[in-house]
Amino acid sequence: MTACQDADPEVIRPLAASKDKRTRGAAIAALAKHSDSDRLYWLERGLKDPAACVRMQTATVLAEVDPSECRAIFELALHDPNPEVERRARELTVGKGYARPTW
Repeated sequence: MTACQDADPEVIRPLAASKDKRTRGAAIAALAKHSDSDRLYWLERGLKDPAACVRMQTATVLAEVDPSECRAIFELALHDPNPEVERRARELTVGKGYARPTW
């Protein structure tokens, strides 16, 4: 769904509540990519999901948003326990005023 250039968010929205983490992850990532007005909501929801695969799928859409305008979203990703989510966020925020944690 994220590979498509255009999608109808209304068709995808019910899948974001799925109990299956892979279906939920794909739906949230697609909604984060294809929803203009709700993009930040879906990014935040995906990055706060307890399932690592949902957070990882959501992180694939981070390149669609500007790190200087969506600081809270990138802070979530930068502090994710999954090292791959953190790495993706780190690559997108290099030179944009995000400090590396010192603890």
